[in-house]
Amino acid sequence: MLIGQIKVDRFDKTVLFSIILIIAVMTYMLITHKESSLEKLLKAATDSRSLKNTYVEPPIVIKHLTGIKKLISNHRDELAFNRLKKLTAEHPASAEAHRWLADLYAVKQKLSLSVNEYMLATELNPDYLDNHTKDFIGKKIKVIVNESLAENKKKLISSPGDKEAGKAVKTAYYMLRKLAGACE
Repeated sequence: MLIGQIKVDRFDKTVLFSIILIIAVMTYMLITHKESSLEKLLKAATDSRSLKNTYVEPPIVIKHLTGIKKLISNHRDELAFNRLKKLTAEHPASAEAHRWLADLYAVKQKLSLSVNEYMLATELNPDYLDNHTKDFIGKKIKVIVNESLAENKKKLISSPGDKEAGKAVKTAYYMLRKLAGACE
């Protein structure tokens, strides 16, 4: 058989028919495409990460924190500090209580203690280091960690056997690594 001036045999017809069939099937698939379960899972994971906070404080802790925040806004830091210490002792899994306690330690210039509390808070609620969430405080933490690191390095230089300063330096480096790995 001749098409135009090209001689077409049975093999050529089969290949041409296969190509047309593949194009037709692909067109049909594109038109009637439904999301696969993998695509649904990936979409759900990215949506939940950006839209939902995965960490939720218990209602009793939220009630206490509301009162503590009012104390802080009224410049009654010492009373707020005492209540936060009590709250973190009663509810050690409260990330927000550790965060506020870290803030108060930073105000009191107790930077090593502040870094320790931020470390606990970020381990309990990783959203504090994820800038795609409303809870992100990574930049504030980084400033305090760097100040603590500088302060404790000076202590180690003046007294090399200071175990507290050595531990604080290790904690600060840990937090810097954690901050570097976070979404900043």
